[in-house]
Amino acid sequence: MRAPAVAGGGHPFKKGERVLFLSVLLWALLLVVIVPFARAETAPESPSPVPGFDPGVPAAFLVDTGTGQVLYEKSADEKVSPASISKVMVLLLAMEAIEEGRAHLDDQVQISERAASMGGSQLYLAAGSSYTLQELLEMLAIASANDATVAITEYLAGSEAVFVAAMNRRAKELGMKDTVFRDASGLPLANGEENVSTARDIARMSLELVRRFPKVLEWTSIWTKQFRPDLPVAVNTNRLIRRYPGADGLKTGHTEKAGYSVVATARRDDRRLLAVVLRAGSDQERLQATTSLLDYGFNGFRQVLAVPAGKTVGRVRVAGGSPAQVEAAAPADIRVLLPRIASTRGVEEKLLPRQDLRAPLKKGDRVGELVLFYDGSEIGRHPVVAATDVKRAGLLARLWQWLRDLIAGLFRG
Repeated sequence: MRAPAVAGGGHPFKKGERVLFLSVLLWALLLVVIVPFARAETAPESPSPVPGFDPGVPAAFLVDTGTGQVLYEKSADEKVSPASISKVMVLLLAMEAIEEGRAHLDDQVQISERAASMGGSQLYLAAGSSYTLQELLEMLAIASANDATVAITEYLAGSEAVFVAAMNRRAKELGMKDTVFRDASGLPLANGEENVSTARDIARMSLELVRRFPKVLEWTSIWTKQFRPDLPVAVNTNRLIRRYPGADGLKTGHTEKAGYSVVATARRDDRRLLAVVLRAGSDQERLQATTSLLDYGFNGFRQVLAVPAGKTVGRVRVAGGSPAQVEAAAPADIRVLLPRIASTRGVEEKLLPRQDLRAPLKKGDRVGELVLFYDGSEIGRHPVVAATDVKRAGLLARLWQWLRDLIAGLFRG
């Protein structure tokens, strides 16, 4: 039977194109009939508990700041009061304001009546007195001073309430889905409510601060400082900086409801770790648990090269591309931390292509993520890029790709 003509005479495709088009339709029908439904993929597993290791506190988290690899977690998503650890977000927002030129370290800040009236940890700043923004940030970082904290929030946002709203917006941007700030200092409110967070969320905001603004560690590593003759000596609330080699931060927290908590960081050689300990029963228990976590991370793991820069890790499909697939490569060396007694042969890879990948592509464009696993647990996600350019395909090639993707979509559903 001859193919029907179109208006204006002739056929829509040449003879060879008609054969290809009919072949595509035939294969499409066969695939609909005989291809089995694909299985839904399962989400990566959470890091497994470490047999024989327990820091001895209700909740804990340990992460390498360089790779972002989680080395240990315990009850990491349990919602608790972070107490004064909330001030890490104050430091982050203040440093971002300084970075963007909205504030400066040498700005003079006047202490309000409300700031001067704050209870809890304080340096008894007098209403009407003035300090530089840097001095107030140092008071917060060293002595966890609530009066200095409120003065910072009022200077940067006009009121603490407006600043707290900014804290919650930033938390959302960082993916801190289980965190709610109700005040800047972490003090219990009059109705008994306190800020809420988790070990995982605390680690997330602390990583952002340490990675982007290492200057803060110059302040958090100061043991004592006399700011003015008429003020008490500011003494650091974090005893770890005097007890643990390489420790230089970050922030403690304590209320009756929260117990004794800390987010701590220490550097050894070219590695920096960040540890979160929540709800310890005493200051000594907090110190011991944090020391145990950091020792475990520094002594129990070694850094290895998992994927060298430029190595091809798989191929990904490119919608409308010619060729229809492109090699995905590591743009830089990918390093991971493995247990010191483990072999690198246990590292497994899984390539996750970008879902919105369409031609054309340039060499070096991001095409997906390489997920690394060890012993069944995810140990890192790293971007991978196109190893070559991908041009836009012709009409018939794009038609075939469209039909193929349509059928594949039916089975994924």
